[in-house]
Amino acid sequence: MFKTKNSKKIQAFTLIELLVVISIISLLSSIVLASLAGARDAARYAKVQLDVRQIINGVELFASDNGGKYPREDGAYGNNGWNRPDCSSTRNSEDTPNGLRISSLAGWTNTAGNRLDSYFAGGDFPVDPWNQDYILDALYNCSVGSQKGCENQTSGSWVWAIHSEGANKSGTNIYDSDNLAVIICDHPG
Repeated sequence: MFKTKNSKKIQAFTLIELLVVISIISLLSSIVLASLAGARDAARYAKVQLDVRQIINGVELFASDNGGKYPREDGAYGNNGWNRPDCSSTRNSEDTPNGLRISSLAGWTNTAGNRLDSYFAGGDFPVDPWNQDYILDALYNCSVGSQKGCENQTSGSWVWAIHSEGANKSGTNIYDSDNLAVIICDHPG
């Protein structure tokens, strides 16, 4: 074969070199994505904690404008609906409904003429990261040690909590590991 002055040698990567680079990039991206999953879960739990704090503050403001009376699910007021938690006894188990969806209280109006939902940003109760209602539970059972919010509780302990049912959207009296609970107080043992 004849060589001319103008012919240049073409340099390129070999197939093996390309495959090595691609495999390294895919390995690094899988490590990054796995670490982001933990951050996503932490952000969801932080949202639940902030939302529950907002719910408690809104209900407290509503009650302070209503002579200290809290709303009930049936629209009445008094001591057998939403109660301030009494952490010194198990009285809440009789006076506060279990499994009460917080949004069921939204439309009630206090003596000042304010609707309960007006105490929340945008006039709406916050919803959990999976777009479900939060649940008030005077007898929430920390039965599964991996429930977020129950890590410091004895397995099987009963607490007063507001919780999210988690990604599987089940958890009202079916306490499972993806529930996110914010414990208001423990019931005495």
